[in-house]
Amino acid sequence: GSDCRIIHSDSTNTYLPNDYIRHICGDGQGSILLQCASAAVFMDLLTEKTIEIEKNGVQTICYGIGHYLYAARDSVFTFSPTQGKQCVYTADKRITSIMENEQGLWVATEKEVLCISTIHEHTVIDTIRHPRVCYIYNDTATHQVWLCSRTEGLVSYDGVHCATYLSHQDVRTIVRSNTGQLWAGTWSGLVQVDEQKQETIASQRVGISSDTQQLSAWASAADKQGPRWI
Repeated sequence: GSDCRIIHSDSTNTYLPNDYIRHICGDGQGSILLQCASAAVFMDLLTEKTIEIEKNGVQTICYGIGHYLYAARDSVFTFSPTQGKQCVYTADKRITSIMENEQGLWVATEKEVLCISTIHEHTVIDTIRHPRVCYIYNDTATHQVWLCSRTEGLVSYDGVHCATYLSHQDVRTIVRSNTGQLWAGTWSGLVQVDEQKQETIASQRVGISSDTQQLSAWASAADKQGPRWI
């Protein structure tokens, strides 16, 4: 809409450990989870009241299936305002990204990505050897999982095979538009990915300004009008 609210750490009902907001995710029902530097904070948008869930060590957050998830150091936690927080998985390395879909809980460490069964006592049901993954994207349009790596580019995984795009580039984020285009945010800017040719489409052909092309894209999101939030 046309309204914009600015919420500071010194707002009346709001406590934020700092104003350095690294990431936000929401449940679509009136609450959000914020990653404030390395802390995790839950906020009710109606009252603007907050709960500090984790004070430090938080690496990544997301909204899963019916609950929020966050990774702090080597462990993954779920959180809901009614049930509180619960540790659901502990790895033997620092966790860099998480995602939950119908297949299970996807957990990235420095060297690999694991799919953890959330039904059968959190056993590992799949492993992808891909280093330095910083973002995992659940592509509901193609039923693939996309992995963004800080050093090894972009990888799609269909449950059997992996395909590599933007090889050896620093890819931070990815999102699919409501019309099917795939957009990747890299250290050097925003690009559109041609999935059939496994290459990027020239910026001039997709209407990206030179200013946007040269900015480092850290996060992206889509709404009903497409992936217009960078």
